[in-house]
Amino acid sequence: MTHIQRKFNVFVEGYSTHLEIEGFTVPNLQDVTEEIKAGGLIASVDVPLGFQKMEAGIKVNSRQKVLMKQVGLVPGQTSKITARSVNVSEIDGSQEDEVISITGRLNANNGGWEAQSVPKDEYKIGTIFYYKHTIGGEVIHHIDVQNFIGIVDGVDVWAPLRSGLGF
Repeated sequence: MTHIQRKFNVFVEGYSTHLEIEGFTVPNLQDVTEEIKAGGLIASVDVPLGFQKMEAGIKVNSRQKVLMKQVGLVPGQTSKITARSVNVSEIDGSQEDEVISITGRLNANNGGWEAQSVPKDEYKIGTIFYYKHTIGGEVIHHIDVQNFIGIVDGVDVWAPLRSGLGF
């Protein structure tokens, strides 16, 4: 079914940005690969070795001190960010809720001050240790970097390696 995003909201440490959020950049899961060449292969191939670091972003139209206070935390401290979207089918009107949960560190790229202008502050979410993406309650991705968990489509694809490492 075709589901179109109708509205979305982002919560930072429980604070709702619904009155000021203009954009949210979703983390992209991309493989870390290394090219291998072997005498028995007709061509070289890329071998996946894990995931690249994940990054996300928030764009707001206000000077929000709640967000500013999450920037510059000491090492070991992170922020919890939850993005929620309501997606509605153009075919039958059914609704699927989409939820993205992230634990990471906020870095500011605050816009300047201009007369008679709405601020455009952006926050990059880096050092993402935890990422979970669900649609309609179904787990699409669940990545826990520190605990070596990588669930894709409901299957923990990294469980055998985790077990081999004694975790």
